[in-house]
Amino acid sequence: MKMLRLISFLTTTNCYQFKKIAGQFLSTLFLIGIAPHSFANLPYCSDFFSNGIQAHGIDNYIRFNYNAQLLNNPYDDLHTNTVINNKWSIKKSCGSVPCGKTGTSAQDMTPGELLETTATNEVIVPVKKKVTVGANNILHYGKVETSEWSTAVFKPQTQPYVITDLVVGYKSKLQLPAGEYWVSRLKLEVEGRIDVIGEGQVTLYVIDSLWVPFNFKINENTKNAAKMAIYTFSDSNYYTGSKTYAFIRSEGEVILNYGATIVGGVLGKFFNLETASQIVYDPDGARAVQFNSYCRAWPFPSDTTQPVFILDQYDDPVTQDHIVLTGSIVDTGEHASGVGDVSVNGIPIILANDNFSVTVPLPELGTNWLIFLIYDRAGNEIYLTYPVTRVLPE
Repeated sequence: MKMLRLISFLTTTNCYQFKKIAGQFLSTLFLIGIAPHSFANLPYCSDFFSNGIQAHGIDNYIRFNYNAQLLNNPYDDLHTNTVINNKWSIKKSCGSVPCGKTGTSAQDMTPGELLETTATNEVIVPVKKKVTVGANNILHYGKVETSEWSTAVFKPQTQPYVITDLVVGYKSKLQLPAGEYWVSRLKLEVEGRIDVIGEGQVTLYVIDSLWVPFNFKINENTKNAAKMAIYTFSDSNYYTGSKTYAFIRSEGEVILNYGATIVGGVLGKFFNLETASQIVYDPDGARAVQFNSYCRAWPFPSDTTQPVFILDQYDDPVTQDHIVLTGSIVDTGEHASGVGDVSVNGIPIILANDNFSVTVPLPELGTNWLIFLIYDRAGNEIYLTYPVTRVLPE
């Protein structure tokens, strides 16, 4: 009997290439309008945010200025036609290496119908006061404005808020419960903040350009990027000291000024990351976020734990032209989604009470490789290879 030895795991080069090719294949399917069966109805948002930065459209580019970085990214080659790295930077744009390009554009979300209003209702929050918006179940407003050091708290609603002018004043606060918010013109002033409150996700649609000013904070109170989705129909500009936890789709240019930070992921056409700015990718958040009519969350977004795989000891060498393997596979954890597809050398493995027994052909004399692909229903995977030697009978 031979004690089993782990040969390859998720972080190996071969597995990385396997994942990369598979991801590019799925992206191609979507670009030509063919979706795998599991993507019925809307696609998953993680396909739009498979990296921290995605560039859509024709003649797109991503520019990293001095010491600007994209961190925690799974791939060093980004979906864009052009990547420009600052040759004087001390820090590498993709963390340990300079970012590269795939030479292909990312898939963009298709803009749908805009929600706008002709309502004249107004809410003006006085200085250093706190006011509830929507208390009378009014959802359409001509203007909502918070004065300096004030707070506007939106009442939870099942239907979208639609606002022509939304103003967040100096050092004031906007508190948003889960739901949709359509804003024609959003004006944010320095050192203010937008907080997400309660359970669920906020989806903010901004029709005009989005300008996030000096030291402004968006969703910093939760620090959970999956709780905020921002869809802009124009450009986005993030100023010095601003910090945003969100997944963002921008129609045109995305600018991060000196020291600005976005945690989550960004889909835009042109990217200019200025000195010392950062985008920090959140892969778990990409699975959990949704953009309502554009894309949906994974069915098990909270399950980020791989299944537990145990392969029993097996004889090595063997004289037969096959081998019988036994073991167990269990999906554990608080948010376990359950074991999904499992195979060895392309042969499906059938579980019975978490245990399996499978016969695998050994076509070659000498070393044969046992290649296991194990998935849970949330998409977490294990890729393992083990050797077994076939010899001639004595």
